Amino acid sequence: MKYRANWLAWTLQFAFGAILGWVLGFGLLHPRHIGEWLDREHVPGFLFGSSMLLAGLFSLYGDALWFGGSYRMIPPDGVRHSRTSKWISQITLLVGAALLAVAVCRNYGVF
Repeated sequence: MKYRANWLAWTLQFAFGAILGWVLGFGLLHPRHIGEWLDREHVPGFLFGSSMLLAGLFSLYGDALWFGGSYRMIPPDGVRHSRTSKWISQITLLVGAALLAVAVCRNYGVF
């Protein structure tokens, strides 16, 4: 069955995931910890990667990610994706994970 994406809900989940990813990434890299496990030159890649990773994850799973499967009163509708919205979410998630991996690997001289 083909679904049409709810682009407003998708965009809101994507934006909130991106903002939360940036905040959590920055929280991991508190200014006094920069230099201990990640050099300053790799911080932008790490922050952008964490932002993209959570944006892709939140836009892919939507409300089911927030509630964690414990619905007390009204269960949310299933995530409605079109091929395009699902593809964009998956690509964003993979690119975010790759950026995080590249930032950490370059910091430790893996490549």
